Amino acid sequence: MATLTVTKELGRAIAEAKAGDVLVLEGEHTLPETEIRQPLTLRGGSLVATGERLLKCFADVTVEQISVRNPQGHGIIAMEGTVHLDRVEFHVSGTAMAFGATASAKVDGCRIKSCRTGITVQDDAKAWIEDLHVASSGCGLFFRGRSSGTASQVAIMAGQLAGVEISDSASPKLLGVAVVSGGAGGFFVHGEARPEVLGCLAQHCAMAALEVRGQAAPTVDGFVARDCSQTAIFLHEQCGGTYLELELERCDSTLLDIAEEARVEVERAVLRDGRGGGVWLRDSAQAELLDVVIKGCELAGVDASGSCEATLENVVAHENRGVGLSARDRARVSVLDCQFDENAMGGIQQFGNARVTATQA
Repeated sequence: MATLTVTKELGRAIAEAKAGDVLVLEGEHTLPETEIRQPLTLRGGSLVATGERLLKCFADVTVEQISVRNPQGHGIIAMEGTVHLDRVEFHVSGTAMAFGATASAKVDGCRIKSCRTGITVQDDAKAWIEDLHVASSGCGLFFRGRSSGTASQVAIMAGQLAGVEISDSASPKLLGVAVVSGGAGGFFVHGEARPEVLGCLAQHCAMAALEVRGQAAPTVDGFVARDCSQTAIFLHEQCGGTYLELELERCDSTLLDIAEEARVEVERAVLRDGRGGGVWLRDSAQAELLDVVIKGCELAGVDASGSCEATLENVVAHENRGVGLSARDRARVSVLDCQFDENAMGGIQQFGNARVTATQA
């Protein structure tokens, strides 16, 4: 194992390096698509790709304090071993980092200044990501397959796709991930994914701050959504999940939309100043709402329609410009210890064959 300074012919230096060597790069190096199949460290300098990909790793590789540029493709890909990316800056047109097959990755303090996709984690790969900034024309983080890991202290400015997408059977933990602007949605969870979304934020998104569909069932705790062009949270198809400590405000459509065959629990939430309604329960959705406050919305605090079934406990809907609770069609709503007061259109209204059962503990 040796530490070697490389001023030119980096490709040759990688090919001739011994397992465990440290290559200290000086200046800028152009590199065709290169595979690394033994433990190696690349440190410092700047790498400019001349092929579709820069590096493809099949061993324990460390890349630190390096600038990566690929105007025609992707950055660093890992398929085996453990890859550590430390304070790497990316300017690429494709995916900055991709981890697949059985690879493990640790990403610390990286900055993705331009890309189509920031990080993709797929197959059985695992990634531990901390202190990451992503500016993407597409998606910031994409977990799919059976991938897992943790992403914490991440800030994303996304373009035409969701800031974070989680699909298939992926089960990452997101902790303190913020989508600060999005040309599409904030967080998109689908397939049979089972992520944990903890202490996360989405704002200024063109679509839903959080959309869950398919048979996905996330655990969401401490989610903040504000100033989005559509609904704050959209739960539909056959999704499930638990949604705790929500703060939803100032979105242009319904703040919480639960539709189709969704089966969900919502507990300890504050919904305010929506330019549509507070909660819309529709189709054949089933929901339990506990300790929810809905205030200052343009339409109804809670609108139940279709053949939905809902249990509301300790729900307070007041100072909304519509009715506190509207039940219509064949909706079935059980109300326990709720308050629907000071709403412009009244407390509770029933239409059609809807039924509201109200009790006090």
